[in-house]
Amino acid sequence: MAQLSPDQVIEEFRRKTRRSYELYVKAKKLMPLGVSASIKHMEPYPLYFTKGEGAIVYDVDGNEYIDLCCAYGALLIGHSNEILVEAIKKRVSEGALFGGEWEDSYEVSKLLTSAWNLDMVRFSSTGLEAVLHSLRIARAYTAREKVIKFQGCYHGGVDQLLVSVSPPMGMLGSRKMPLAVRESPGIPLDLQRNTLVALYNDLNSVEEILRKHENEVAAIIVEPVALNMGVVPPKKGFLEGLRKLSDEYGVVLIFDEIKTAGRIAKGGATEKFGVKPDIAVVGKAIGGGLPFSAIIGREEIMRVIEQRRVAHSGTFSGNPLSLTAAKVVMEKILTQDAYSHVYRLSEEISNAFSDILRDSGVKG
Repeated sequence: MAQLSPDQVIEEFRRKTRRSYELYVKAKKLMPLGVSASIKHMEPYPLYFTKGEGAIVYDVDGNEYIDLCCAYGALLIGHSNEILVEAIKKRVSEGALFGGEWEDSYEVSKLLTSAWNLDMVRFSSTGLEAVLHSLRIARAYTAREKVIKFQGCYHGGVDQLLVSVSPPMGMLGSRKMPLAVRESPGIPLDLQRNTLVALYNDLNSVEEILRKHENEVAAIIVEPVALNMGVVPPKKGFLEGLRKLSDEYGVVLIFDEIKTAGRIAKGGATEKFGVKPDIAVVGKAIGGGLPFSAIIGREEIMRVIEQRRVAHSGTFSGNPLSLTAAKVVMEKILTQDAYSHVYRLSEEISNAFSDILRDSGVKG
């Protein structure tokens, strides 16, 4: 088949997605970019979907796609998993939300603390919420305000961390002193000043900041595997080094496992690399497609909530639908056999992509 030019690809896309275009024209009058989150927008216009089954999704024009996005990692188990669908149907029929605590919250807490080998849990609905509260907990526990994050790492829309996520090349700074660059207007400069930027996989950059700001840093937050700038695994000794530096300087070490939780192992990167943080923030894949996140931490740190030193609440935190999903996913769907299957598929796909790059002479 003859290779299509970029213009021909766009023309074919427009021909096959006329209904999506019609929806886009109407939606952008009421929704910025015509979507509910900017990441869902694409040129020349976004697709609008109707349903998903397994690895397949369908748009409003009836086009069928293999879903390689998997809701940015949140749908490792696929669309409309029968086990989860039945459990959610039953849960909805018995009540979707209560003003009090739900009976299975303890069971889900037990699953999470066991998988991450930590002590206590608080639930949220999104990664943004859980990360935001984890920072508040760390600042209250240490009575400090500054936070170290890594250039290129993304932690949701938390103001203090929406810094140096994808800075322009001319604003990277040096290896010894990366610049703290706001991702967009609207982020208070005071928060930016309390955000210190280090280089991922570079322990020297972290130690230099800690020496310069001794007794000022509340937390180091890191994606154990940096997934916002590709898939960058930690170098040997990097996570171990962060653990050692955190202990030495009295800093709370936070693993942002919103993306890695339930994907690379049942206990995420914490289990995979054998390094235990003080707090693990988990979500996405564990919820099986429902909004779910949790803060899992050491008892001494988490007790600051109980001591009324930290405000943490939320009407939808620990809602029965999300906790049902998490319980079913962890107990019945993401089993060890399932992980073995995922690892095999991952190896096959990565080998296939490598072959394509090599055969076409493209570096990657």
